[in-house]
Amino acid sequence: MVRFMANNVRLMQLDSFSGRVLKDIGFKRTASNNVQGFAETTESKERIPAMDGDRIFYFKWDDKDHNSTELEQEWMNEIMWKNLAAVKAGKVHQVSDTFWNTSGGIISANKMLDAIAQIYQVKID
Repeated sequence: MVRFMANNVRLMQLDSFSGRVLKDIGFKRTASNNVQGFAETTESKERIPAMDGDRIFYFKWDDKDHNSTELEQEWMNEIMWKNLAAVKAGKVHQVSDTFWNTSGGIISANKMLDAIAQIYQVKID
């Protein structure tokens, strides 16, 4: 999980809200992402390879100046990003920053599960 902010990027770790939910439902993390803690904050694009996995979920802080969108586009245009296995496989998914990161609680967890079901094309009755 990756969060684009106005001036930096966060690699979300196990103790983040979404990290706990994904762990509870059985998602496995790559070794570089299977880390206790909330997030690793970086400004270095050299950390892009650490973002790889079977899938990449990303969200961004929508600041009023849209700086996070500019940073997202800048990083996603990097050759290192384009060479990630998940990117090459088309398994990069933008998800809600509100539900995956900032709000927390049962409603957000359910919204996360809805998004995951949609991404994985699971029918919910």
